[in-house]
Order: sequence, then C-alpha cells, then structure tokens
Amino acid sequence: WTVLLSTQLSAHRQFGNMRLGSIVDGFSAAADTATVVRASAAYLRNQKVDLIVSNQAHAAWCAALDTCGFMRGPSNFLFATSKALTSRLEQAGVNNDDVHMNRGDGDGPINL
Repeated sequence: WTVLLSTQLSAHRQFGNMRLGSIVDGFSAAADTATVVRASAAYLRNQKVDLIVSNQAHAAWCAALDTCGFMRGPSNFLFATSKALTSRLEQAGVNNDDVHMNRGDGDGPINL
C-alpha cells in the first residue's frame, strides 16, 4: 500500500508553480517494493503531476525508486538518533538503511 498526494503548488519555495506528486508513505515486502513504486508512479502520472518525489530511508525502497527511474537529489530528510538508541541499534546489527522511514513518519507530508 502507499499514501500518495497530488498537490497543486503556487509559488512554492522549491517547486514553484506545478502539480507535485508525492509518495508519502508505503509498506510492502522488500521483494515487492519496485512493483508498489511502479504502480504508485503510474497512478500519479494519471493524475497529471509534473514531478513525483519521495523521501525513503530503507534500502529496498531506495533501490525500488532507482529501478523505477527515479533520480536521487538533495534532501533535508534525515534519521537522527540519541546516543543510547544508536548504541542499541548497533548492538542489534541495524544499519540506518535498514530503517523504514518516510514522510508519513514524524511531521507527515508538510510542505508537499
């Protein structure tokens, strides 16, 4: 599943005046992420968006976006942890790209 936005922007700081498509949130088995991203992008293209963006952290979702022709660009989207949580994640063998995090987490799809 995915949560998608199609937003008409006006004088947006980064995107100007365009219809922006966003893959805000999603969840699938790692092996199915490219299928989910492809279907999400097709839906947004049918909504006549000018550009599709997504902020993803998990390696499978990043790879799926690459496979589906998305380009990587600058982002202010980051995963920061306390020293205690960093230690616990390291002890558990969890790397940052193992964490499934996107715009649906935290503040949500603000400014999109």
